[in-house]
This record gives sequence, structure tokens and C-alpha cells, in this order.
Amino acid sequence: MHYKNISPSEEVSKKENINFIITDISGDEYFIHTSKLMLKVSEGIILVYSKNDRKSFEDIENIWIKLINEYFNIKNIPILLVANKFDLLSEEVAVSHEEEEELSMKYNIPFFECSAKDNYNIDTIFDFLTKKLIEEYQKRRSNDENENKVFTIEKKEIADI
Repeated sequence: MHYKNISPSEEVSKKENINFIITDISGDEYFIHTSKLMLKVSEGIILVYSKNDRKSFEDIENIWIKLINEYFNIKNIPILLVANKFDLLSEEVAVSHEEEEELSMKYNIPFFECSAKDNYNIDTIFDFLTKKLIEEYQKRRSNDENENKVFTIEKKEIADI
């Protein structure tokens, strides 16, 4: 589930206005209350850790995935796992690629590597999240339409009795 250098989808590039409200809730446990409030209203989440900071990687599972599960079924909201600082030399890295892949597979979360410094894979990550958000919106809209049809049919059946 490792995604790298994916070209933007046609669906995403055709949209004229896709607005993101991006909130960096920080990895600091001091902001946990604020983080909980932001998670409640989130429609998509990007979990970012630093490849040279082992604790930030461990916090993904020990703190952030647990918090997300308090408010959502983790399968019902688009979530991405992102390793930042892809530009580092291998001796500076504190998290192995195998560990990253294992975490991604364990929670079935798409995994990306990026470098904010080099602007590597940043657009790809947001294109991917945008596509997932559009898919979720279309599913909800389709479900709402189907629920309305069922309601109308049930109403007619009751009226006919």
C-alpha cells in the first residue's frame, strides 16, 4: 500500500473548486483536547511523522489512531499515513521501511513518503486525499438518494393499505 509519484487523477484535476481547511494539531500531547475537537469535525486525516523521530512514528499508533477510533470507524474516513523527511540519508533515519509498511498494512491506511523540504510527493498526497474525499461524498450522496427512494416506496405502501 505504498504510493509514490502518482499522477493526479482526471477526476481531481477536473474539479474547479476543492477547498481544504487544514489544521495542524501538532504531535504534542499538550494539545490533545484541541486535537479531539478537530477530529470530531474532520472528513479526512493525514497522519504525518518524521522519519528521524522514532517517537513521532510510535505516537501514530499509540495516540493518534486510538483517538481517531474514538470518533470514527477507522475504515469510514479517508486516512493517509505519511513519512516526512524522505530526503534524509539512511543513517539519519530512525524508522525502517518495513515498520512503516507494517503499520500501513495493519490499519489498511495508504502510505506515502514525502519531503516538505524538497516538495517531494506533497501534491500527490493531497491529490490522493481529494480523490478519496470525493469518493466518500459520492457514496454518501448515493446512499442518501437510495434512502429517500426507500422512504417514498414505504410511504406509498402505507397509503395503499
